[in-house]
Amino acid sequence: MALVKFQDLRFREVDDGVEVRLYQFFLARLRREDLERIASFKVVEEGIEFDCPEKRAERRLVLLLDRAFVELKSLISGKKAIYVHRNSGIPLLGVNEFGIVDRGTNLIEVKPLTGCNLSCVYCSVSEGDNKKVVDFLVEELKAKKLYSFFSYKFPHSVFVNPKNLVEMPKLEIYYRKFTGKNGKKKDTLFLVGDIQPIDEESTYSFS
Repeated sequence: MALVKFQDLRFREVDDGVEVRLYQFFLARLRREDLERIASFKVVEEGIEFDCPEKRAERRLVLLLDRAFVELKSLISGKKAIYVHRNSGIPLLGVNEFGIVDRGTNLIEVKPLTGCNLSCVYCSVSEGDNKKVVDFLVEELKAKKLYSFFSYKFPHSVFVNPKNLVEMPKLEIYYRKFTGKNGKKKDTLFLVGDIQPIDEESTYSFS
């Protein structure tokens, strides 16, 4: 038996094949029939055991993983993910969004991930359910603004509006009344904002 294992991958057998987790946050799938073409196999958490020579098992499994990672998804957002590595043909230098970033200071930024497990209202990259959805609903439904408020629990930052004027971060509540199919009227509130509290304690305090 040849055990093929990888430092950053974990394997789990499911009905139609094998789930592969990369860094615990990303998921890919291997089809059972593709694995059986290599040899009969057994799944363990750290790898897959094949009833064949080790070189054959490793070479063919790597090819299957390369193909499976084309459909790699984030377990946090459910969105498609791209695995950038030394053989991917994508440079790790010269890109601001990921990899190694040198801005000419005494610090070097290392960005291993571009995803995020938060859902900030000010997110500009559409990671998760963010402010753009609420903005669209408020605009399309012509909701009425009720309140605008500020908190010292917000991060210490400001925004520059299209008129080049500095604005403090704020949250706003919009209101819209709907009439249901049964004729009953329902009130709906939309929370829209530029920012949110920066830690768990501040979030509870602000709420």
